[in-house]
Amino acid sequence: MPISSRTVASLVAVISFNLLVGCVVVDGPGAQRTGTLTVEPGQDWIEPRVLENGYYWTFGLEVDGYEGRELPVQLFGDDRFLGEKIATATYESTVWERFRVFVPLSKLTEPNVPNSISLYVVSPDDPDKHLMKSSATVRDVPDEQIWTFLSLDENVPMSSGGRGLQLKVRLSVNGHKGEQLEAVWGVRTTDLKEFSPDMGGPILRTAFDLVPHYDNSFWKSLTINVPYDDLTDLGFGRAALISPGVRFEDGRTEAGNLHIKFHAGGSRESIRRSLERDVEQLDEQIDHLERSLRVLKGEG
Repeated sequence: MPISSRTVASLVAVISFNLLVGCVVVDGPGAQRTGTLTVEPGQDWIEPRVLENGYYWTFGLEVDGYEGRELPVQLFGDDRFLGEKIATATYESTVWERFRVFVPLSKLTEPNVPNSISLYVVSPDDPDKHLMKSSATVRDVPDEQIWTFLSLDENVPMSSGGRGLQLKVRLSVNGHKGEQLEAVWGVRTTDLKEFSPDMGGPILRTAFDLVPHYDNSFWKSLTINVPYDDLTDLGFGRAALISPGVRFEDGRTEAGNLHIKFHAGGSRESIRRSLERDVEQLDEQIDHLERSLRVLKGEG
């Protein structure tokens, strides 16, 4: 599909997050906070092939008397569970200078942005007892477009012919009521860099039109098709990331919060079978050449 003349050369991801860090209470005994609770934007893998933008909640923690025990560290938005990470105390006195808990943007904002977020370090002996708790009041979360991963299918027949990837997602768009938007997809390296021009980069395509009918619009299930033919310059079997995004009416093109890993040309299994066939054909060609050489030498 040709790229519109309005297409920006690359997808630009915009992340900002404002909050007021509230009180930190250590209930103990056996735990104390060290350092300051901070919130930083970043990305992490929420599934083996799904990288998502979100926020790392980072704090220092010192625990006494729990050697060999697992301490759940939990995050809640209002009363909604957001995520958990286990802190394992390896010594009688264990110190984490920067313990980080990641919350993906889709979980933070769906179905709505919480008014406050609370972090708890839970006692391994009593799930109702908190060794430490901290809270923050949310002021602003970037939710102009929020994508939620549903599924990824490979080697799917495309309506244009050939095969490709089929990505299913949910999407919420805040604002832009009645505007003419476009859903787009871009492809970047596994460390979110643009591909060079000699590899067909930057790669950005239009998927379909979007028109929000409400101030806060929600699409329960959308399908984005990515033909393998559009990815031939990457090289067969190369790993890359596909990022859905939105082209707004004012001409801005911004990446969303999801980045899904794939291999150009097919699934890993189909690529492996194709390479095995190539090796078998190469072996046959080598055998044929060796037989021909023996005939020329009078050995056959």
